[in-house]
Amino acid sequence: MKKIKASVLAVVLTVLAVVGGVLGLNNVTVKAADPLKLSVDTVDATKGQKSVQVAVNLENPGNLGGLQLEVTWDKEALKATEAVAGDFFLADPVVNTERIAEGFIGYADARSSGKDTSGKVMIITFDVLDAAKVGLNSVNVNVLSAALGDKDATPIPASNIVTTNGGITLPEPGPLKVSVDTVDATQGQKGVEVAVNVENPGNLAGLQFEVTWDKEALKATEAVAGDFKLAAPEVNTEKIAEGFIGYADAHENGVDVSGKAVIIKFDVLNAAKLGANPVNVKVTSAADGDAQAITKIEEVQGAVNVAEFVCDHKNVKDSDYKVVKEPTYTEEGIAEAVCPDCGKTLTRPVDKLVCEHKNIKDSDYVVVKKPTLSEEGLEEATCPDCGQKVTRPIDKLERPSDSNENIVVDGDAGVKVDVPSGVADNNLTKEEQEAILNNGADTTVKVDVNKVDESNVPKADKDAIQAVPDVKVAAFIDIKVTLQVEGFDVKTITQTASKIAFTVQIPADILNAPEGYVREFNIVRVHNGVAEMLNPTRNGDQLSFASDKFSTYAIVYSDKVATTPEEPTTPDDNKPSAPQTGDTLPIALFVLMLAGIVGIAVTSKKRA
Repeated sequence: MKKIKASVLAVVLTVLAVVGGVLGLNNVTVKAADPLKLSVDTVDATKGQKSVQVAVNLENPGNLGGLQLEVTWDKEALKATEAVAGDFFLADPVVNTERIAEGFIGYADARSSGKDTSGKVMIITFDVLDAAKVGLNSVNVNVLSAALGDKDATPIPASNIVTTNGGITLPEPGPLKVSVDTVDATQGQKGVEVAVNVENPGNLAGLQFEVTWDKEALKATEAVAGDFKLAAPEVNTEKIAEGFIGYADAHENGVDVSGKAVIIKFDVLNAAKLGANPVNVKVTSAADGDAQAITKIEEVQGAVNVAEFVCDHKNVKDSDYKVVKEPTYTEEGIAEAVCPDCGKTLTRPVDKLVCEHKNIKDSDYVVVKKPTLSEEGLEEATCPDCGQKVTRPIDKLERPSDSNENIVVDGDAGVKVDVPSGVADNNLTKEEQEAILNNGADTTVKVDVNKVDESNVPKADKDAIQAVPDVKVAAFIDIKVTLQVEGFDVKTITQTASKIAFTVQIPADILNAPEGYVREFNIVRVHNGVAEMLNPTRNGDQLSFASDKFSTYAIVYSDKVATTPEEPTTPDDNKPSAPQTGDTLPIALFVLMLAGIVGIAVTSKKRA
């Protein structure tokens, strides 16, 4: 009979799946008031724990008439021992556990008329294996098909189905923790239970502690062992009337299951103060299964909080609140409601109005930072509505039409140099900038690139470069950038506002490494006494780099054993090599120097 039912369900669900495929779930316009929701519980457990139950829940079934789904998990972390149908069913649900050992369970159920009652579709029992990880070990649900219980078995579109996965969560390991509950009570209340808890026992094999309290405020009437035990716990109540209880337990093997060590019943005396009446625990000794003392212990004290009746105002609805003070742009408003239980008037803030600063005029803005040729300015206004300071940028100044910017490149031949406009504007003095803006003064930026002999390199720079490990110095290079504004002296600058790009040819005599090795080129730059390795872009036998810092450079190389056959890099003639924007500067320069080519000067004139 069971096989017949299963076969019938399979046929019904197959029909549902076929109908859904023909019609296309996403094209069906039937939509329930709320989406069909399938969710998996997320439960806490510990490694090695057995019989942990995880339910697959169904909500908002609407007129559900057919359902087919699958549940999967990591079989290395969780071992499913049982899977049974829950309290939700359409007709006679089939839970297919043939592949349960593989981390898979199937489910199917259907009937001709729909159902509109939420519930648990399935309950799966897991053992938590040693391979389970700290955190969430996922249990996933996937709906294969679903249909309404109408005469057409109308498929429920995927957009109307919400699935939420869950699983079993393992907590982070922590120190041995002995804590006392904090509970609420009222004056004169009797039989208030306060537990002393043991958490994260790990390999705990021996434990002793004492519990104390103010006997004038709390009267302990009973103290018994809880569900936590190592062997045979002893609760010493000889001095209970004096506000003292002792506890001791030990076993030859360690225990790793948390629980309540002692449960104490208190009567709250009239002398108890309103507020916290402490109940304190002190661990006097603890040891693990290897008879080693446990020193990492967290003690958490508790209390009996004595208070008068306090209304929680849970029956006050949002609609009960009425605005008694309207909010403004600068101040919150206030809303009030009267609690129907205690009659107290409650207040809560009303958010300030959001100002869009629409009433700020251009004439309201005042310049707080003047723009320059290299930097934007800033202007500020105060909003008349909310009083907030509002800022906006002022465009950088532009050179007048009668001011020319001359770019001069000089030095060793073979180097392509690309100097952007305004490259040195950040080095202008106030007087120089005024000469450009007011008198149209011309500026000249000169870039000198030269190979230098080792004897002419400053000792500090040479030492810094030669200290770089695992490289050989092939040549030293000096890059010098000068700036002159018409009518002012020439000055050397060491850092520009934007980067200058370089492209050089690698000389043939250093291009190739010995057989079986690969030669890697790099550049070392010394700036302000600091040596840095730069990484130029190599395109065939050319190197491209860019920099905004100019001082001493060295071209260096290293030969490394080739691990795989090197294929020659061939430049793509159809794609011009673009200089990098990073500081991959001096390689090209150095190659240029090695070539020993006579220096040339390239002069171009740019109009701002």
